[in-house]
Amino acid sequence: MNRNYIKEHPKARKTLRIIGFIVLPVGLALMIIADIFFFMGDTSLFFLNFIGAPFIFIGAVCLMYGFMKTVSSYVAGETTPVISGSANYIYEGIKNVDKKVCPNCNELNDTNSHFCKKCGTSLDAKCPNCGEIVSAEDTFCKNCGKKLK
Repeated sequence: MNRNYIKEHPKARKTLRIIGFIVLPVGLALMIIADIFFFMGDTSLFFLNFIGAPFIFIGAVCLMYGFMKTVSSYVAGETTPVISGSANYIYEGIKNVDKKVCPNCNELNDTNSHFCKKCGTSLDAKCPNCGEIVSAEDTFCKNCGKKLK
């Protein structure tokens, strides 16, 4: 893949900044001159508003594109730590969702464990109605639907 265009980016940014810094003040000056004369009662230079407005627009757009990398880098630098912190906070909250909790010592065990790794208590129970093996945390039997506790 040819990436020669990436080498042109700094040159393009510099060009856009130069154009923006020249065209924007020219547009502002034209509009200020037109408005000063208009409010003094002379409407002969009012057409300068119609020339100045596109100059201001073009200058502002060139400056926005010229400084886009700088602004984007700043925004990324400011938001990355916040996003990372949020992701870590969420991970801490959900990392143990798939664990079984021992009813005796509250130790976290793997979901496929049948006995607690700390105290040896059975993590499974039998349904008193149908005899199906259910988790000790379950309130209702998955097989017959009867209340376990």
